[in-house]
Amino acid sequence: MSIKRYYKQPLPFTVGFPGNPLTIYGKDYVDIQNISMNLKKDPYLDLDDQYLEKFFRIFGVETGDVVFDDVTHTFTMIPGDYGLAVPDTYHLIIAVQVIGITEWIELELKDDVVIITKDKNRA
Repeated sequence: MSIKRYYKQPLPFTVGFPGNPLTIYGKDYVDIQNISMNLKKDPYLDLDDQYLEKFFRIFGVETGDVVFDDVTHTFTMIPGDYGLAVPDTYHLIIAVQVIGITEWIELELKDDVVIITKDKNRA
């Protein structure tokens, strides 16, 4: 089921996992150094990062924009104003940087679709 947000409605995005998604890498939540959550138009194309960086802050643990709950296995992105983004369909990307692995690990989501749409009831 996709996440739907109205244009200029900065509600958090919360994603849950059935268990710790890091165990397949032999890691745990204490190994997390940073988390990046962002929206992308094309999840397989890095070039749209430049487009999104115009509209989204760099989200992460260090800035307090991403929080995770190791009991419920949920990650929450607390966005700033993403109203400058074009109403469209995006993909939510979660990547973690952990101790002992140099590359960022992208966590596989069951449903990563985020729809930002106009709300006729709002100005």
